[in-house]
Amino acid sequence: MDLISVIKLYLFFNSTKLINNLISAIFALMKKNNDMNFFLTDIPKRTEKPREYGLTMMMDKGLSINDTKNFIDMCGPHTDIIKLGFGTSAISPHIETKIKLYQDAGLMVYLGGTLFEAFIIRDLFEEYKELLRKWNLSMCEVSDGSIHISHQDKCNYIKELSKEFKVVSEVGSKDENVLIAPYKWIELMQKELEAGSWKVIAEAREGGNVGIYRSGGDVRSDLIDEILDPLLREHIETYDYFKEVSILDGNSPLRLTQAWMVLQEKYEFNPVHAHSGVFSFVIWLKIPYTREDELNHPISVNSNTPCAGQFSYFTLDNFFAGNIATHFIETGKELEGCAFLFPSKMNHCVYPFYTSDEYRISIAGNYRFKV
Repeated sequence: MDLISVIKLYLFFNSTKLINNLISAIFALMKKNNDMNFFLTDIPKRTEKPREYGLTMMMDKGLSINDTKNFIDMCGPHTDIIKLGFGTSAISPHIETKIKLYQDAGLMVYLGGTLFEAFIIRDLFEEYKELLRKWNLSMCEVSDGSIHISHQDKCNYIKELSKEFKVVSEVGSKDENVLIAPYKWIELMQKELEAGSWKVIAEAREGGNVGIYRSGGDVRSDLIDEILDPLLREHIETYDYFKEVSILDGNSPLRLTQAWMVLQEKYEFNPVHAHSGVFSFVIWLKIPYTREDELNHPISVNSNTPCAGQFSYFTLDNFFAGNIATHFIETGKELEGCAFLFPSKMNHCVYPFYTSDEYRISIAGNYRFKV
């Protein structure tokens, strides 16, 4: 199933089991986050350590031992990885003591990619590995942001290091004049993952003005979308999203990240919009009108497109001609307790209703990949 097919596929279902699980997931999402001192709604509960996604990395640019202890005390529970930035580990005093402090706190530690490059440019790869062993580091970074090596050589370094260490690699240049086409980002990242990288970092520089950022600091969202597109395709092609409760069980690659309740009175509507995430949903808890009543209302009778009270979504009917097709879900009392699951980027809207003074009530939410 390709992406275009998925974008044109909208699953409308009436499943008590699925809806109950969705509501349970929403309530779980609203529970107090264990990392917080008080309750706030719409704050997702964070995954427990050791985490595979939602990782937080702190760059240590030369903290003292006392500062290191203070950081661990304040931020250790929220942090997963410590990067000893640039080449600071070459001159930081008590470096092995600092590394042990971090590791005893359950934090993974690795040396910045710039230091790896400093060893490689001097043809000291074996000496670099010896340093990692000496400092008892189980993680390392392979990058080429400030030196030029062939990508095959870079992958060879990744492959060799991954035999003994957990490798993170980095794609992109620190030179803002070096532009990489989106397809090339994807190709390089994929090859590095295949070579043995645990995670691949997209270069952004600390200032956020190169790589996946423009020089002015704006995110290159089009590039991000293109990088993520193959991941979306992979999951869609290999995972049965349309099996009942498949997006809710523990083996799902998706997680519920946002959920909210919508209360609308007569004449209120939602304009055309899209959501963040991969898949979104709406559950209609209460619809205080019938479709027939709305169709017989004067506004509908005098309209070329009767749409009072309806949920509407839009698809690209002809890609090359750019024709937009409008679809309607005939929303009325009979749909109470039903849900609609759709791609998050699909534009949609909800029309006002006119024949009831009661609230229209629904729950909506978004799912993202666990990456």
